[in-house]
Amino acid sequence: MADCILSPARAATTAPSILRPAGATLWSHREPDTRRWPYSMRADYGKGVGYANIDGRDVVHIISPGFFLTALDAATGQPLEGFGGPVPIEGFPDTGVVDLLADLGHPYDPYEGIPLERGYITSSSPPIVVNDVVVVGSSAEQGYNQSRIENVPGDILGYDARTGEFLWKFNVIPQPGEYGHETWENDAWQYTGDICQSPIHRGHLPISADPELDMVYIPTNGVTIDYYGDHHPGDNLYDASLIALNAATGERAWHFQMVRHDIWNHDTPTAPILLDVTKDSGPMPVVAQATKQSYVYIFNRETGEAVWPIEEVPMPASTGPGEQLAETQPIPTRTAT
Repeated sequence: MADCILSPARAATTAPSILRPAGATLWSHREPDTRRWPYSMRADYGKGVGYANIDGRDVVHIISPGFFLTALDAATGQPLEGFGGPVPIEGFPDTGVVDLLADLGHPYDPYEGIPLERGYITSSSPPIVVNDVVVVGSSAEQGYNQSRIENVPGDILGYDARTGEFLWKFNVIPQPGEYGHETWENDAWQYTGDICQSPIHRGHLPISADPELDMVYIPTNGVTIDYYGDHHPGDNLYDASLIALNAATGERAWHFQMVRHDIWNHDTPTAPILLDVTKDSGPMPVVAQATKQSYVYIFNRETGEAVWPIEEVPMPASTGPGEQLAETQPIPTRTAT
């Protein structure tokens, strides 16, 4: 006789004598329909989930293609009580959901989303839970679908894992007064976008985290429209960068920009790898970021200090009309052994 298990999803509503075969579906979740979901370039793409133990209960956190954050009880599939708030769309539960568009700061319609003439934000990787904070990245419409210079930035968001309370937003395009704002010349920061955590044409670029340091490591893609950048002069921080943020506050701990003013679609293609190495001085926590150019940049993941020297290498000027490339680019060296 096959082994059987009692489905937790059914246990509350059926007699305990009802059994299901091993491997049977315990529960499933489907988000109510909105215009935001089918337009998403990742509407049918597997993203994974965030998973955490909240006050003794296992919780699944999901970012949908429509850009809603949902918290579900892992045993029953029911929306987490007291998380988030009502969404003014028929079919959504009264609890368990956060509308992520509400915290990006752009005008939007709950059903339709952000007006397409301004831009589009979705997600192509899961959230990550770090010390009771849910950190959320994003993907923008870009590359093969983007035909205008306007778009919204793919800002990073932080939420309380218990309540869904909005905690912080990190601006991936620095606003006036913020570090790196001067790298966006001619007021390009006002209208252009992307610099997302997870490029739209790849869904395998999640955030990495070190809970002991309470830090998250976020790889980014490039600015709106590949292969030409006359409309966004400057080095364009945090284009093609690795950003280390404090998970509790969203404050920048350190960053490194691998490609300045990227017009080659040289965005970061893989998740940061965290590991510990042993040096003569003792163990060191490091983070390694691989790139499309076959370089690997390796940093002390607490301080951002490069493990091996990174050299500024002169680069040729562009022959394209109006294009102003960076005069140098940072190229990593490697150990002699």
